[in-house]
Amino acid sequence: MKLKIFFNLIFISIILVIFSSSSISQNCKKAFKMCKPEDLGDFDYTSQTSYAQLSPGDTARVKIVAYSGKLYRILLCSEPDLKQVSFKIIKAVRKENDSFTVNKKGDTTWTYKEYFEEKEVFDSKTKNYWEANITESGRYYIDIYVPPSTDLKSKIDFGCIGVFIGTKLVRTKENKGTGFSKGLNMN
Repeated sequence: MKLKIFFNLIFISIILVIFSSSSISQNCKKAFKMCKPEDLGDFDYTSQTSYAQLSPGDTARVKIVAYSGKLYRILLCSEPDLKQVSFKIIKAVRKENDSFTVNKKGDTTWTYKEYFEEKEVFDSKTKNYWEANITESGRYYIDIYVPPSTDLKSKIDFGCIGVFIGTKLVRTKENKGTGFSKGLNMN
């Protein structure tokens, strides 16, 4: 009988933990309200924006693909309890290396290696957001750093962070007047 009560309590505890953690992660969408409207601008943030719960001392990496012909604005908003959250934007630069060797018999062996080098393109210590006109599609990483808490009285275990990736179409001679921006004429 005692064993059955014990297992029931464990089962109920597990269910409560699962439901409480899922509702907490859904509450992270409130991070949008933590951003300054002037930092958000008039960009569309519906595509690659993501949310996370991080604790003091945590780091995280978000991978995005930026497409050519778009203006991007990337910013990070967090709960005030997570003090001085910073981020860097890293571009993955594709590199190639090919070489050949000739052995004593005169046979040639070709080797080809393709790899990515990481190049830092932005550090949030200089500005709240990164804005760039992407001329060549590519892979980018957003490295997030939450400094450890130095306040011994602080009882924050985790806080919400929003990584906002906003886009706008850059108008050029080639794409001017395309799309549905002027409405659809059904006549």
